[in-house]
Amino acid sequence: MKKLFGAIALTVAATSMAFGTTTIAKWQGDAKGAFAMYYDDGCYSAMTYATTTLKKYNIPGTFYLCIGWIAHKPDVVKQWCDMADNKIIFLGNHTYNHNGVENYEKAIEEIGKNDKVIREGIGLGPKGLISFAQPGVVTWNITPEQEKNDIFVKFPSIRRPTINKFGIENVGARTHKTAADFIPTLDKIEEHGIFDSVIFHGIGGDWFNFPADEHEKLCEELVRRKLKGTLWTDATINIQKYIAERDGATVKVVSDFNEKGQAELELTVTTDPESYDTPLTLVTTVPEGDWKGCRIYQDKTVTAVPNYNGVVKYNVFPKSGTIKLELVK
Repeated sequence: MKKLFGAIALTVAATSMAFGTTTIAKWQGDAKGAFAMYYDDGCYSAMTYATTTLKKYNIPGTFYLCIGWIAHKPDVVKQWCDMADNKIIFLGNHTYNHNGVENYEKAIEEIGKNDKVIREGIGLGPKGLISFAQPGVVTWNITPEQEKNDIFVKFPSIRRPTINKFGIENVGARTHKTAADFIPTLDKIEEHGIFDSVIFHGIGGDWFNFPADEHEKLCEELVRRKLKGTLWTDATINIQKYIAERDGATVKVVSDFNEKGQAELELTVTTDPESYDTPLTLVTTVPEGDWKGCRIYQDKTVTAVPNYNGVVKYNVFPKSGTIKLELVK
């Protein structure tokens, strides 16, 4: 069983829903929207400035490497792999040489060589998923079907999204030059309930240089929204896993809350828990009474969460099975 998932302490408005109703939140934590930070090309400034700031503010980011660019510096490759913790620092596949692919065989080589180094370097198992980003301004002569049904099966990956529903690609230092420039973007994410992202290259150096102090201000803004519970910021692979899990899952009430404050749910997922392991957020309404919180039992894991205005929100592992709830006075 995965590690115990923490409670989600969010203030919510009173609800008129019948008690015992349980839903799967659109976004983890029942946030309004989701946001991811991408750092392309393995820029040295990203390693030195961006990683330090992300760790300081506990904001996850994904660093898309072209291992071929640094293969002659094995110490740098090792440094990237050692920094990756799959909590704050995530590594993504940006192809081996960033030269594009003219055919299927070249795609296997470019994607596969990068996947092998990253997967072995961070100790990711054969079913672990890696976020893949196609390099820009290059030839790409393979079809989406070849990617999804063949290449990404051989090298378990999910293609990252870069263009949102509004047809916009956010690129630091090009479309957004300061932290303040991001405010309308973040507001729109929350307003429309979508997943969006920003692509950085240099942070305080390199190319498409986004100022390091503005990058830190952006992290501060993301923390503010995280504390409000309005925006979920995570590595893109975790958000994409959540979407797949959520869209293929159902939850039903097996037995509603009894006089002892006990209830039972049945969660059904269609994704493989070995690959899709991002915790799902469930939202359950509880009956009136002096209930201070709720204990959530899933397999051998017990999670305690507070009761806010008749609603409890909690994370569960995306695995089919029984979930038991016990209200606490």
